Amino acid sequence: MTVTIAKSTIFENIHRNFYDLITAISGFSTIVYAEYPSKVLDAKGDYPVIIVNPANLSWDTFTFGKNMLEGTVDIDIYTNTPKETDEKSSDINIAIEEGKTDLADVGLRQVRLDSTTNDVVLQGKIKVHIRTLTFAFKFYFDKTFAY
Repeated sequence: MTVTIAKSTIFENIHRNFYDLITAISGFSTIVYAEYPSKVLDAKGDYPVIIVNPANLSWDTFTFGKNMLEGTVDIDIYTNTPKETDEKSSDINIAIEEGKTDLADVGLRQVRLDSTTNDVVLQGKIKVHIRTLTFAFKFYFDKTFAY
């Protein structure tokens, strides 16, 4: 389910649209968070965890009457195995790819997987595999003129 993006709701509604697409994936509703959980994740059963981070945004002039916002949304995946990291990454990428029409309907254009990063850390005695998927997009909106 997508929500309309307006100048007054750019930050929260861009985030909400990506968050909603990912939580709609089968089995993901209980593992997706808007920020890293405050609970210490020190048991294998605490994973996987997926974090949909707030959008990073940059404004540019597009035309005389329009601005263009370029942005990215980072999605962090924390799992116990590389295989599970790959599976969750594929599920998220497919959900975003298949949701491009819905995102375009609310003004998010040229959505694409821009980059990925990988890391492995120890959380106590647990090896945690981390991947960040960075999705890029553009959003066009009317300029606010001040005289």
